[in-house]
Amino acid sequence: MLEKLIIKIDSSGIKELVCPLRYYRTVVQGFKPKQTNPSMAFGLAFHVFRKLFREKGGDDGFGEAVFAANKYYKSLNIAVSEKKAYLNSTYLINTCNAYAELYAKDNVKPVSDPKPLLELQFPFPYRVTDTYEVIILGTIDEIAKISHGIYVIVDCKTSEKSDEQIKPYLDSYSISRQLMMYVYLVKNFSKLFPGTIFDEIASSQVGAMIDGVFPQGKDKLQFKRSDVFLFKEELWNEFLVLLDRFVERAIAIHMNPEKRPLKEGIFTDACSLYGGCPYFIPCSACDERTSDLLLERAFDRKPYDPLHYND
Repeated sequence: MLEKLIIKIDSSGIKELVCPLRYYRTVVQGFKPKQTNPSMAFGLAFHVFRKLFREKGGDDGFGEAVFAANKYYKSLNIAVSEKKAYLNSTYLINTCNAYAELYAKDNVKPVSDPKPLLELQFPFPYRVTDTYEVIILGTIDEIAKISHGIYVIVDCKTSEKSDEQIKPYLDSYSISRQLMMYVYLVKNFSKLFPGTIFDEIASSQVGAMIDGVFPQGKDKLQFKRSDVFLFKEELWNEFLVLLDRFVERAIAIHMNPEKRPLKEGIFTDACSLYGGCPYFIPCSACDERTSDLLLERAFDRKPYDPLHYND
């Protein structure tokens, strides 16, 4: 009897489908850059701090959170970038300190059950057949309640934006695939665990917001939160159609793992979107053998697991 194919899909993986070959390299083949770019390294380390700080609070919690974040940051193999050299341990610690001071008294409180609902990992069986199982996964930074009582999915983002870019950046999440995916997971998780706090959350209106951290250079930093986004029924109807459509595309690629997809990014501009495709150089190689050598040189390879991608 053939082993059932397990297909793990998350918001980041779906984004890779902007070019099927990009998805194939990352999700099916499991390629991951050997070095972490400085912006991502800073963001990952800040997430370590934020979880512990929001969980414990107080001076003791702050010290432990900063220590853990800095230790994690120093453990990463970070790519060298003169432009982003300011994103170092000192800047990270200063950012943590400024965040703690700003949000020492916060009207957005993590929900507890009994522990604060922080860095939650959600696996949800989206489709199960005799031959394959599609599992939608996600790690939610925080489920909180704001002062007037609504439940909110909080996603922390670190991004280098100028003053003029911050508001448009935050507003763009009003129709965010990622935030809608998180709300979808929370709403459906109650089906797997009836009788828990997720029953109460799922039966109520759930919003989403961005907790933004914006490095702007060596001596400049901004914090800004988005509005709370409430997704209307018409948008949900479109989201569910699109989710199913993208899942179908992913299944087709996984069911034919020996067939390398074409470079559709040539036509969709995926080669240059989102700061440039990480596979641009291998894809530009003169032949497939050279492309494979370039992949081996710049990437590690391990099974794609969204819940442990940055471990």
